[in-house]
Amino acid sequence: MSKTWTVYLSGEIHSDWRDRIATATKVADLPVVLTAPVNDHKSSDDCGIRIVGAEADPFWHDHKGSKVNAIRTRTLIGDANVVVRGPGNRNPFVVAQP
Repeated sequence: MSKTWTVYLSGEIHSDWRDRIATATKVADLPVVLTAPVNDHKSSDDCGIRIVGAEADPFWHDHKGSKVNAIRTRTLIGDANVVVRGPGNRNPFVVAQP
C-alpha cells in the first residue's frame, strides 16, 4: 500500500493551474489529495458572516472573512505533506512539511 500525500496548492487564484495539476495527478494515478484556498471571491469574502453572523459594517464583514480564511489556510497547510506555491509568484517553490 502506498502513502497518500496531501498537497496544498498555494498562490494566485485567477488561472487554471490548480485544475491542470489535479488533472495531471489523476491521469498519472498519483496517490495525492489536493487542497487549496477558496478560489471564489464571494464565497471567500462571505465565509465569516455565514459562520459567525452578519455585519452591517463592511470592515467587520471583511475582517470576519479574513480570520476564518486564515484559520482554514493554517489548518490545511499544517496538515499538508507538501506545499506548492504556484505561478504568479516571483520565485515559485515547493516546501516539504515535517
